[in-house]
Amino acid sequence: MDPVKDSGARQASLAPCISLTPASPTPTQATAGVAVANDVPTASVSASAAPAAPPSAGSVVTITATASDVGSNLTFLAVALTGPDGASTSWGPAGPDSAFSPAACSGTACAPAALTPQVTCPGTYLVTATATDADGATCAAAPASVTVTGPPSLSADPAFNDDAVKNSPDTASVTVAGETPSLDAATFTVTPMLMPLTSAVVTAAVTASDPGKDLTAIVIDWDDGTAPSSYPCASLSANCPLPASATHPYTAAGVYLPTATVTDADGVTAGPLPLPAGFVVVYDPQGGFVTGGGWIVSPPGALASNPAATGRANFGFNSKYQRGANVPTGSTEFVFQAGRFKFKSTSYDWMVVSGSRVQYKGTGIVNGNASPAYKFSLMAVDGGNSAALDSFRLPVFSVGADGAEAKVYDNYVGSADFTN
Repeated sequence: MDPVKDSGARQASLAPCISLTPASPTPTQATAGVAVANDVPTASVSASAAPAAPPSAGSVVTITATASDVGSNLTFLAVALTGPDGASTSWGPAGPDSAFSPAACSGTACAPAALTPQVTCPGTYLVTATATDADGATCAAAPASVTVTGPPSLSADPAFNDDAVKNSPDTASVTVAGETPSLDAATFTVTPMLMPLTSAVVTAAVTASDPGKDLTAIVIDWDDGTAPSSYPCASLSANCPLPASATHPYTAAGVYLPTATVTDADGVTAGPLPLPAGFVVVYDPQGGFVTGGGWIVSPPGALASNPAATGRANFGFNSKYQRGANVPTGSTEFVFQAGRFKFKSTSYDWMVVSGSRVQYKGTGIVNGNASPAYKFSLMAVDGGNSAALDSFRLPVFSVGADGAEAKVYDNYVGSADFTN
């Protein structure tokens, strides 16, 4: 029989077609018999299956066999059950059931207790019985048969059936896919999310769960180029929180997006899950100042109120940390005349300068209106002597009373984060 394969790691054996320890059946009977005159013994056998309408794989077969001998010298009665796979189980002097031993069959009659094996493969099962007397005369009963339907049954316990059947070469390889673990996004936090470089140590928290109850580790990627941190679960379990020791120092100013991944003992992973609250910002109060200006071509779709608008847009900005301050100051202005859109900053939250790149975030007004509240971020890269390598991005969002953000303007159409 060809192996049956699935994805995963556990293996079970295809249960042989006959088991000797099933539940009691409700038989539907088919009987055949033979009678031989003189001193030759006679034998009969019947077989039934339960449930009987229709019998299916997993049914119990009841076998009833009898023998008689007018010469009063019966010695034994042998019964055999042959499955659709050709494997055969026999009962008798050398079989597994002592009820058919020579001591149980002597004299003129033999009527041992019924046999009740279970059949676990679809197909037709043939039952035969043979009586033997002391003179060596034999009589084979007309065979009985039972046909069952349904798929084959799988058993992980080879002791489920007798030795003759469990040694059958019919096996199947079955894999059981591991259940997928998950990370609870609501529990994934990194604190603080805004800090100066002089005290840039954060603590992460997140909880993982797994219906398979075999979690092994949670891995945090801090997004700063260092190796991810792996935190083993205390034991194979259904739930695994990060330990209090899940801390990490940032050694450079920047904007970082940590992610979490969980793995179970089957090698199944969930993640990476980005930090739901957004970016971790590490700024350097001694990072100097930035200034810039120029123009871009605002593409279609950039302005939410007029997606078809396109054309030249002018901008100018400056930002710096005053001595001893943790919040930068400056001004940012952006004018897109074709879309009748004008933005002006009113305050900054933070600024990060890294090489030729700057990013800062703050609050502003649109077309002179401060309500609803407007948030913005600006990212710019100095391409050096090549203006073609310069880049500029300005996302502006309105903030509702419930804290939900709605796009007002973003010249990087379709981009989801602050960077290009």
